[in-house]
Amino acid sequence: MKNIVKMSLALALVVPFVTSCSKEGSSGTTKAAEKMTESAKEATAAAKSATDSAKSATEAAKLKFDDMKAAFAKSTEGAMGDIGKEFDSLKTKAAALNGEQKNEMEALVKNITAKKDEVVKMFSDMKGMSDSAGFTEMKGKLEMGMADLKKMVETAMAKLK
Repeated sequence: MKNIVKMSLALALVVPFVTSCSKEGSSGTTKAAEKMTESAKEATAAAKSATDSAKSATEAAKLKFDDMKAAFAKSTEGAMGDIGKEFDSLKTKAAALNGEQKNEMEALVKNITAKKDEVVKMFSDMKGMSDSAGFTEMKGKLEMGMADLKKMVETAMAKLK
């Protein structure tokens, strides 16, 4: 019974369609083809426009990322320079010491030098980053490394006073 109802419904839909197609003949087919071609052209134009917009957005984001990276690099270089000056002062003062205090300061200088080398490597790696996710992660690590390095130098300088 269900099959008969389905078949009747299908015939009811197909018969008027076939009849109208046969009445229109080849001119109806041509018009339908023209409409399909026009629709395809419109879809292609819309896709090209969307692609162009995406390219523009990508280029704008890359420029913004490059600007952000350059600004962070510049400020980090300044901070590294400041810490470097303080560290050089620490090394000079430590070299003038004698005895146990000299040994203690030399050990601190060695640890600070290792941390400084680590921070310099992170900075170099960060400058070479081309994706924002990797840059953001490296930026966080570099900021923490810089804070640790600064604290190490300040702590060592305080021991000299």
